[in-house]
Order: sequence, then C-alpha cells, then structure tokens
Amino acid sequence: MLVALLIALIFFIAMIVAVLLGSPDQRDIVKDCIDDILGTI
Repeated sequence: MLVALLIALIFFIAMIVAVLLGSPDQRDIVKDCIDDILGTI
C-alpha cells in the first residue's frame, strides 16, 4: 500500500514537471496516461 502510494506520488510530481516544461503534445500524452491510470484503479 505504501509502495503504491509512493509510486503514485512520484508519478504525480513527474506529471506536473512534464506539464510545466512540456509542449502541448506532451500534455495530451500525459492526459492520456492519467486517464489510463485512473481507469485501472
């Protein structure tokens, strides 16, 4: 449980960095990844 939470936290931080530094194309990719991950939970 703790490991899953830690992975989610790291992913969330990486996602924020990708959105802040990335191009619009990367943002779309990140959104797709988020949708996939939320769909599996």
